[in-house]
Amino acid sequence: MTLVNAYGLPYIETPEMTYLPNNNETGHPYLETATLAGFELIFRRLQKIDGDICPMYRVCKDGRFSEESNVDELCGKEQWKKDCECLMVRALKYYKLKDKEFVL
Repeated sequence: MTLVNAYGLPYIETPEMTYLPNNNETGHPYLETATLAGFELIFRRLQKIDGDICPMYRVCKDGRFSEESNVDELCGKEQWKKDCECLMVRALKYYKLKDKEFVL
């Protein structure tokens, strides 16, 4: 069970994609859902639950979020150095962890 599911927030995750529904008023994903999903991504990565690879790697590698895939060598061991607009990078920016030095 994930944190997002435990709180019953609108979030859909399958092996092929992750979907954060948009707030009708802002046109952006619900902040509560996005921040909690982002926190869980960071936690999974720092705990190495999925190894050194970003927990979203399986979705991003196929370019499911955009026409072009944002996957590169930084998805391996240094996600915090990426500069794309993926969910992991957005979460790192939100929690002010972007470009920090991590000792794992």
